[in-house]
Amino acid sequence: MLAGLTSGALAQEQTTQQLRLPQRASTQSYDQRWQATFDSSINYTVAKTSGVSAFFGDTRTRQVQTPIGFALTGRPNELWKIDLGMRGSYVDVTQKNNLSSVNFSGFLDTSLTSAATYYGFSGFQPFVSLNMNLPTGRTNFAGSASGGAKPDPDIFQIAGFGEGLNVGPTVGVSIPLSQSSVVSFAVGETLRGQFTRDDVGFGIGPGSGLTEQLRPGDVTTLTATYGYAAGPFSFQAQGAYSWETLTMVDDTPFYKAGNRFQLSLAAGYAWTEQWSSRLMASFSHFDKNNILNPPPPGTYGLEPFNSNNDVVNVTFDTTYRQGAWSVGPTAGLMFRQRNGYDPTTFQFVSAKTGWTAGGVAQYAITNQASLILRAQHMWLSVDGSPPKSPLFDPGSARPELRSDAWLLSLGGTIQF
Repeated sequence: MLAGLTSGALAQEQTTQQLRLPQRASTQSYDQRWQATFDSSINYTVAKTSGVSAFFGDTRTRQVQTPIGFALTGRPNELWKIDLGMRGSYVDVTQKNNLSSVNFSGFLDTSLTSAATYYGFSGFQPFVSLNMNLPTGRTNFAGSASGGAKPDPDIFQIAGFGEGLNVGPTVGVSIPLSQSSVVSFAVGETLRGQFTRDDVGFGIGPGSGLTEQLRPGDVTTLTATYGYAAGPFSFQAQGAYSWETLTMVDDTPFYKAGNRFQLSLAAGYAWTEQWSSRLMASFSHFDKNNILNPPPPGTYGLEPFNSNNDVVNVTFDTTYRQGAWSVGPTAGLMFRQRNGYDPTTFQFVSAKTGWTAGGVAQYAITNQASLILRAQHMWLSVDGSPPKSPLFDPGSARPELRSDAWLLSLGGTIQF
């Protein structure tokens, strides 16, 4: 089956890192108009990064994450559909090498989602949504070594430990083209709040303190989605174009992130009643940033080299279902073109190519309870070229490294 995408939610930048969980348990009210959904899991990830240029020996990282989510979907009458959701997570991360050991334990930011769709018009359905990022995570470590435990987001699937209060309203419309296809359009605005973080040493503001005030730029996103489903085949394509305002540090203009384009495709096919396959691919591109004080000094404009990334992700899975069991292999490819600064996670991310292989097994214990187990191994090759932006440390080379990681997840669901 093809995993569905919510147009309202994807019409803007995600306001918090959300780990999509494959297993959900539901309860319905007696009139069948409302459905409550609960999901949770324990995710364990361990990685070793090594190479001839790893000066302090191999870096070993261990992460235990426990996400939990709640969703409520209802039809109070025939004209309206309401969707409400909340997702939070607790994480424990430890990184070690021959020189040091750092650890962070705590809650990440919490996301709240809400959407309303109106079905009273013939031929189209307008919708509105409001997504929020609540700053329940941590952004300021005030010199503590815990801040150094922030893991590679390409491996550990978290964007960071926290950011500010973000509010993201979206409006859009879905237009059925036929009984098997629909197209939707949406525009969203993410208003990103200020937060305190560790001073990263760019010489902005006082320069001598341990912290700085970061005010990220607000993001506007236009999204178009096409979906098709007929018989055993389903397909979805989505394109999004985003731009953002100036980012400030200590009330001083810092940089303006380049415009971003994202394209995602997903296709699914049910070969038989037992066998089905799914292929998903995505591509994202950031244009050049506008930066302060590139050569010549005292000017403001486009950086001479693009410090941002083109990122490609491809995943494929096949599932066999028999009775209470569902099992199957998964495989994936991730390619990040260059080393650079990622404006969505506020950190440097190394260029790399990664391969993932593993499997998923799900078992329905009863009609009210089920378990799902995921196991994956990831191989990554980290490029050694330095970032090319004069703003982001032009002389600092990124070492060529290799990473091996295991990802294990055990989820449980229960129906009340």
